[in-house]
Amino acid sequence: MKEGQVTAMATSQCTYDETGAPTWCPDDDLGPVTNGVIWMLTGVAIFFLAMRLYCKLSTGRRLQMDDWFLIGATVSLESGW
Repeated sequence: MKEGQVTAMATSQCTYDETGAPTWCPDDDLGPVTNGVIWMLTGVAIFFLAMRLYCKLSTGRRLQMDDWFLIGATVSLESGW
């Protein structure tokens, strides 16, 4: 390498492991991964709400105010309102 020449690795904002392979760069697009994780967690939350409602209704118990708030929040989340 000539004097004054800078390699791309030295000026990059990427992080590298001990072998020189990039592990993360600020230009990496993490949007699709983030979107997938959010929808997965939303699905888990809806599953637990459904199980909660199923258990309450199958045992003959009435839905209380907190159940209605959870239903309203879930509907609001899914409608984007």
